[in-house]
Amino acid sequence: TFLEREEMQDKYVALAAATGVRLAAGVAASDCDLIQRLRAIAVERAAAAQPRIATSVASLQPGVGVALPGAAYFSVAAGGLHEVLHLSGIPLRYCTGASGGGCSGFLMLAAPDATLLLMAYLLYARSQGETTLRRGLSAALQSFRVTSFWEKLYRELLRDEGTFERISKNGAVAVAAKPLRVALFGGAGDFEPAEDNYLLHDFADPEEAVQAYVATGEATARGFTSGVPVLADGSGFTHGSGEATALPTKYCDGGAAAIWGRSTHCLYYHTWFDTNKGDLALCTVESVERLFLQGVDDALAILAGEDGARGFIIAPSDDIESVLARSGRAAQFLQRGVFVEVRQRVVRTVKEVCVMASVAEAFREAGTS
Repeated sequence: TFLEREEMQDKYVALAAATGVRLAAGVAASDCDLIQRLRAIAVERAAAAQPRIATSVASLQPGVGVALPGAAYFSVAAGGLHEVLHLSGIPLRYCTGASGGGCSGFLMLAAPDATLLLMAYLLYARSQGETTLRRGLSAALQSFRVTSFWEKLYRELLRDEGTFERISKNGAVAVAAKPLRVALFGGAGDFEPAEDNYLLHDFADPEEAVQAYVATGEATARGFTSGVPVLADGSGFTHGSGEATALPTKYCDGGAAAIWGRSTHCLYYHTWFDTNKGDLALCTVESVERLFLQGVDDALAILAGEDGARGFIIAPSDDIESVLARSGRAAQFLQRGVFVEVRQRVVRTVKEVCVMASVAEAFREAGTS
């Protein structure tokens, strides 16, 4: 409706102000028109695909978790997946993600459909300049430190208490803790998980979440030489067994997404593409449009179980290794590292979390039988 369109533009302008993006006259209206057009195309394509995805959609009605790899700005494609899940009435139970996948996971959890994700990436594209030269210069500067845009955006969105609770409870952001300085001189803490992969969640306050999601995108000189301060205090953590340990307080890019328990389906979407490779590093209005629609098509192919789809679904009853083998993945894929409950100060391996969820589900089923 006109009112919805007006509200969308007001929100877009407000997010631009919060992130320091200056919009030329008519740009907000043009970008909001684009968002509406992209979502309308998603509706058409999802409706046309109903006969081939109906069985999968029915099985996923209890909800699905999503795992997204680090893929820089290719991760815009996750917006297409988000929109298809929304249109299919499939609840999003969790998101784990690294780097650009972490960013898109945050935006997926922050809103019920892909509108916010599209707004965020379009605003970021606008912030990088309107010419190829300016965008290239901005990308070069970000090899030293990422733009403050994402930090400002996360902080603005997490001002809402409900958004913070969803991100903290249902989002796990993957980071590494071995920047160059630590590798040379030590000081990362007395605990190191396999693959140097920490999936942080259950944050004590919004600022911890802001810095954790900033850290996952710091594939920069800053990230790899010093890391981003995330935890105020790394002491006082315990393993699931009860053994005390200390964690690093600074993190950077280099983590990997993981399956988060076995009580719900997990959908992995491989957001890497062989065409338009410049979209990996340069985010433009054109690349946002292109990648979103690619994500819609890929999501429908994954739900349909098509051969060659850029992803797969692991059901609670599936043998993970068998699914991974059929998908050409290593046996430990999506199972590396540790989940860190920051507020509760608990550290558990990915496999421990999966076992705990399986046992809990078995007890629930026994209680209802």
